[in-house]
Amino acid sequence: MGPLYCGEDSVIYGANDITAFEYNGSIFLVWGTLGSNQPAGPAIVEMDNPWTVSKDRDMLPIGGGEGPRALKNADGNLFITMSEGDYQSNGYRLSLLCFNGNSKEELLDVDKWEAKRDVFTSNSTVSGPARASFVKSADGTEDWMVYHSRVYKAVGRNSWRQVSIKPFTWNEDGTPDFGTPASPNTKMALPSGDPGQGTMYQAENAVLEGGAYAESSHYNHQGNGYVHVPNTIGAAVNFVVDVNEPGDYIVGMRYAYGEFENNATTDGATNQLPSRASMSIYVNGEKADTLQMDKTSLGWNEYFTGSKRLALKEGQNLIAYIVDNGNTGGINLDYLTMYKADVPYTETEVKPQSITLDKTELTLKEGETAAVTATVLPENALNKSIIFASGDKNIATVDTQGNITAKAEGTAIITAMAEADQNIKAECTVTVEKAQGPQEPEDPQEPENPQHPGNTPVQNQNGDNTNSKGNGISGTNTTAKNNRKAAKTGDNTKIPLAAGTAALALGTTVAIIISRRKRG
Repeated sequence: MGPLYCGEDSVIYGANDITAFEYNGSIFLVWGTLGSNQPAGPAIVEMDNPWTVSKDRDMLPIGGGEGPRALKNADGNLFITMSEGDYQSNGYRLSLLCFNGNSKEELLDVDKWEAKRDVFTSNSTVSGPARASFVKSADGTEDWMVYHSRVYKAVGRNSWRQVSIKPFTWNEDGTPDFGTPASPNTKMALPSGDPGQGTMYQAENAVLEGGAYAESSHYNHQGNGYVHVPNTIGAAVNFVVDVNEPGDYIVGMRYAYGEFENNATTDGATNQLPSRASMSIYVNGEKADTLQMDKTSLGWNEYFTGSKRLALKEGQNLIAYIVDNGNTGGINLDYLTMYKADVPYTETEVKPQSITLDKTELTLKEGETAAVTATVLPENALNKSIIFASGDKNIATVDTQGNITAKAEGTAIITAMAEADQNIKAECTVTVEKAQGPQEPEDPQEPENPQHPGNTPVQNQNGDNTNSKGNGISGTNTTAKNNRKAAKTGDNTKIPLAAGTAALALGTTVAIIISRRKRG
């Protein structure tokens, strides 16, 4: 189809947050302008048809700001919201443009527009709410708005965003009443006709292993608490879920990740460290996916939800969230939700087939740093993200970008794994040598060695590494999988569980006892 023409006199200009609306039988596009020396906008143009624009753009005679969105009331009256202010600040907000005309020709008449400023602004819990769009509830009886706000509400500038929804109503004069932004932790009724997130399973009622434990010291969790999952290989939270019909399910996990590292700040933040955590998802003992969990805040009282599409069998299933090699724990898990996927899934994703590293061997002195670069093939793989891991963090560490730091004398294996399939990997052997101490200067007046004329004493330096021993990552990712066991329910259905000691009530009378197997 090609790009839409969003310019003047055959010159194409930038268009930000373009959206379409219908008015009096015609389709219009409206957008925020981009680039230097451009008018404030918003720009508007009538479309030839739903996929073609041939006319030059015009500017609405009143406005300013960005992110325009069209909205009509029950009588067909037209409104356009605009986002104004510094988009990285607490002052980012919504304003409303009200059209009082009756024909499309009057859209460019300044006398037919009225501006209502600051109709949706920050409050004590929400910073910079703007960029709203508008939808009906599932049954068409309610009006809802979808908007974003800053994740970090500290004074200063940052562009980290979170998405919220809330219902809105209409004033007697027909204008929208958006009310005040809803706190991220406000509980509200579902939109009318919305089936919700499905069945809920509280994490504190799951089977916990590897140091995971339930607590409730932080706020805004559901149920009686949440589960803290330490950054320890083998830490696991196991949910036994009931499925009436086999098939694909949308499985969500509500989590908090407020880890603080390296003097992280909310002012002008472009990269918060640690930027992301991850856990492996096992279904009935088999690795199914990896859940990447973004940073929720610099504290632990805000939550995000990460969802995956998982294939489940009829009856009881075990869904386990595990810290594997290459994962980063240190997460609080609140609850799991699941509902039957209502859209058929077609496998169209191109997955990674191989990984290569620009270095397969590396020698460093203690304290030195170096970087390895991973290449994922094929080039059109949808998910080319890499997970880096060190086989021995006491010898060498590696960050999420492949930057290696030598810690102590010895050998460590640095592994790069495809996020989409951690069985696809490449390795670099890092040998760390002892750092040289300061060398004593030679005495220029010292005579030659009478027994060896022409030789001068030289301090012996011992830099060999023959006694170091490799401690690499195993060639297959079996930390959790090989430590899984199976137990039988009353109907002889095998439920694979992570190694550990736990007792579960499955159904009404059946208990599963899992015994600890000593890890070798």
